[in-house]
Amino acid sequence: MSIYFEGRLLEVHERITDPHQSRSIKAQHMKPWERALSDHSMYRQRGARLGPFVEQMIVALLEQGQGFIDTRKIWGILSLDKSYPAESIDAACQKALSLGFLGYRVVKGFLDLEKEDKIAKTHTPRKHTRAKGENKFIHPLSQYQQQLSLISQGGEIDESGDDQITVEGA
Repeated sequence: MSIYFEGRLLEVHERITDPHQSRSIKAQHMKPWERALSDHSMYRQRGARLGPFVEQMIVALLEQGQGFIDTRKIWGILSLDKSYPAESIDAACQKALSLGFLGYRVVKGFLDLEKEDKIAKTHTPRKHTRAKGENKFIHPLSQYQQQLSLISQGGEIDESGDDQITVEGA
């Protein structure tokens, strides 16, 4: 189909042959958010490289904007590949989408939880040498009385944790 104005050709559109398609718009005539939703948009292509659920999250964020592209959320998710593997980002997006949450903070939160779980599984607790219920800051009262009497006599307490008391002149 050709569009003319005052005898001059302005635009040429292909004829619509698909019965399910009602209009034909060229990319340069689309609004920015409509272009971002197209299959070949930069956002969707980059999201698809990270995984199918990342792409779904990007599309959901674009549709949620109602004409406004929230680039902070989108680029936040797309830049997570600097710190996390693509499989983890895709799994976090899948969890967020299944719960109905959209956004960078939700995805980042799931990734941080996964990272903490991995650290907790690999971390071995230190061996505890004190008896159960024993606190390293609680000592018998007799020890404190002994230290006070020695200080009053001019002695010094060794602060190294060895519980040794030295008295000058002894």
